[in-house]
Amino acid sequence: MSSRIFQNVISQLRENIDRHVGVLDDRGYVIASSDLSLIGTRLEEFSELDFAEPGVLQAGDRCFRTLSAEGSRYDYVAYADGTDEYSVMVCSLAAVAFKESKQGYDEKHNKAAFI
Repeated sequence: MSSRIFQNVISQLRENIDRHVGVLDDRGYVIASSDLSLIGTRLEEFSELDFAEPGVLQAGDRCFRTLSAEGSRYDYVAYADGTDEYSVMVCSLAAVAFKESKQGYDEKHNKAAFI
């Protein structure tokens, strides 16, 4: 279900940015992306990253940022193509959008299950 939420956010972002963005699971597999051909593939750069460091990380030709609070275990990672300042900003903003969408969905789902 998360991939559908993330893909919806990506379709909105795609209209406003000129970088490919997406979301990876905790093993490095693309679960949602503006480049549909990447969905289901594993990004090799993922294994080079140490998410113990806060902020946006860079590996290969992409930027990465976890969707969790700093210092906690992550389930998803946002990425954006490029390593320039603009790409870092796009990755950070995409991570916020993904995180908020996921949180909103989880709260709605938990509320419905509770009732």
